[in-house]
Formats: sequence, C-alpha cells, structure tokens
Amino acid sequence: MYGGSSLEISQNVMIVSMDEKQGDAIQHVLEQSGFKNIVTASGSQAAINLLTDNQFDAIVCTVDLKPVDGWRFARIIRSGALTVKSNMPIVMLSDGYSERIALATSKAFQINCFVPNEKFHTLPSVLSDLFRQNNPGAPKSSLLIIEDYPDTVELCKRVLSNRFDIDVATTGKMGLDKWMTKRHDLVLLDVMLPEMSGHQVLKEIIKESASQSIVMMTAQSTPERAAQLIIDGAVDYISKPFRADQLRQVCEIAVQRQDFIVSNKEFTEHEQALHQEKELAEITLKSIADGVIRTNALGQIEYMNPSAEHITGWNLAESKNKPLTDILRCYFDNNNKPASSPIDVSLNKQATIFS
Repeated sequence: MYGGSSLEISQNVMIVSMDEKQGDAIQHVLEQSGFKNIVTASGSQAAINLLTDNQFDAIVCTVDLKPVDGWRFARIIRSGALTVKSNMPIVMLSDGYSERIALATSKAFQINCFVPNEKFHTLPSVLSDLFRQNNPGAPKSSLLIIEDYPDTVELCKRVLSNRFDIDVATTGKMGLDKWMTKRHDLVLLDVMLPEMSGHQVLKEIIKESASQSIVMMTAQSTPERAAQLIIDGAVDYISKPFRADQLRQVCEIAVQRQDFIVSNKEFTEHEQALHQEKELAEITLKSIADGVIRTNALGQIEYMNPSAEHITGWNLAESKNKPLTDILRCYFDNNNKPASSPIDVSLNKQATIFS
C-alpha cells in the first residue's frame, strides 16, 4: 500500500492507452499499491468523452494515442476546453532515454511527469508524490531576472510567469549570487546594473558555466554592442522597450537551446555507452567455443564469431548478407533428411526456440 491512508488511495485515476495489455499492466501495478478508483480508456477520444461527464484526480497516458496523440491530448486538457481541474496531474508514458528531452517536452505541453515505459512500475510512487503536493501544477523552467527597474521586472513577470518559475535580483552582485546558488535554466540580464554591470555578470557566469543560456536586455543597442555580447557568451539580446511577444519568443528559443545542448550531451553519452557494450559483447563472442551466427529478420547473416566460421567453413566477409540456409543446413539425426531451419521457425512464430 502506498501512502497508508484511505484519503490517498481514493483518488480517481484514468489510464489512457491504445494497448490493452499495457493498460491492464498499469492498472494492476496501481491496484497492487492500493489504488481502487481506476478507469481505463482505449484512446484519446474515449478519454475526452469520459472527462466530459466525470471528474478525475490524475491521468496516466501514453504518447501513441489516437485520434489525437498524447501531447495534443494534454494540450486539450490544459486549454480549459474540458471541465477538469486546472491543476490535475498528467503523467506521460513513452519510449526514450533522454531525460532532458522528456523534461523539456513535458514543460512545453504542461505534463507533470514523464516516465519511460520500462519504469511504469514506479507510477504508484510518482502519483503518490503528486497527490501529496497541495498544487502540483505543470513543471516550469527556472528563470532569473536581473533588472533594477521595477516596471521592467513586473512586465517580465507578467509575460513569463506561466512558462517559468521566476527569481528576481535588482543588482548585478545579487544576481550573480542567486545564480551561483540555483543555476537557473535561463537568465534574463540587463546591461546597466548597480554594483556590477550586466556585462561583468555575463562574463562571470560564462566563466563558471559556458553553456548557460543568457539573454541580455539593453536600451542602447547597436550592432557592434550586440555582437560583443554574443561573443562574450550571451545566446541572444533584446532591445528596450520590447513587446510582450518579442520577450516571450526570445526566452522560449533561449531555454530550448539549453535543452538541446543537454539532450545532445545525453545522446552522445548514450551512443558511447552502446559502442562500449558492443565492443565488450564482440570480445565475449570471439572468446567462447560455441558458434554464434546473427541474422536479420530476412534470415540474412550479419555476424559470425570465429567458432561459427570454423564450424561452417565460411568466414564473415564471405557470408555477410547471404541467406543462412546457404551457409548452414539442418538435417534430422535419424535419417539425414533436411529439417526446417530453427531460425525460420523462430522468425515465423516470433518466439525463442530452445534445442
């Protein structure tokens, strides 16, 4: 039982999935943890129909929904078109390994939490944490505004508060100290500041974190000045006075850049890890006495280890892309008559064959 109180497990949860087995597995995991009020929907349209007449406390859905995918389904919920709680938690399940991509997309579509499919067993604790929060809301990127003019601060907060969790500093030194403590996703930095100029703050932050996304605000914009700010590390700048839509667009692009940098780093690390695993696997295969042959779904050879080369009399270079039946034929022991290839049987039945 999670949480341990009848109040926590009485929450109404909707599961939305096109895969009946997946929906049943999610429901089973939740029920095993004490959730009792669970409803399943077999697609986004069925879910919308249920939301029209019923109130739910949380939604667990997958990305691959029809007729509207999971992301657009979440946007419909957050748009206010349905009579649901504005802060109702939405948990999204999907394939994927990049935590940063998941987090960035979750923020853009106002998803509370993103869970990889292989970790669906963590859903009870995820929902438990969300229910324990008074107002979970949707995740936001963090923004530090370093600006000493109150009217500009209020404008920025009014325009950006729906997208960002905002901190404010009114001097350059205060801004640098706040950033050092929290390392915000985005910094909106004025050039003219007391105690320490915005240009100095920019250089100090970039010295500490070269990939930090910083947008400069300046009332004295010239092409030369803008170019120097970019050279010194800013990702963009905006000239005062600015319109609300200009500010919103510049900040959105800047924070997505940071997400891309981190996502690209995660992808590179993942590729390197896969390469290392492949090298270790090949070392193992080359060392064992058993013959190992790998084919594609068409039965064409992709790999043979040295033992398989010795057994078949073929080397990998000669056999690559050839049908397995050209290299290895199967016969019955008792009469030497041709037998069906276990590879063909395995592929046709989509099953593992043991012999």
